[in-house]
Amino acid sequence: MIHYFGMTDYLQGEGVFVNGISGEMAHMDAYLTVVSFPALESAILSDRYTRDQWLEFIQESDGQPNRQIPEKLAVTWMRRILEVT
Repeated sequence: MIHYFGMTDYLQGEGVFVNGISGEMAHMDAYLTVVSFPALESAILSDRYTRDQWLEFIQESDGQPNRQIPEKLAVTWMRRILEVT
């Protein structure tokens, strides 16, 4: 069992979600937030969480009713990364 919000906090702390203008870290629900794909890939491939935990996170994210576009983009990219690893 994963802690969904703990994992989203981890992604934010790793700089996955950034302001599209300033490049500073931003909350995934904030206006003008974009996804840093290199930071996302680095966060997923680190030893913090296992592949199975990330797959469970993806499933859990699919069930969240109020996902914003940056989170949807990140989860879609996670699927691609995990399919090839």
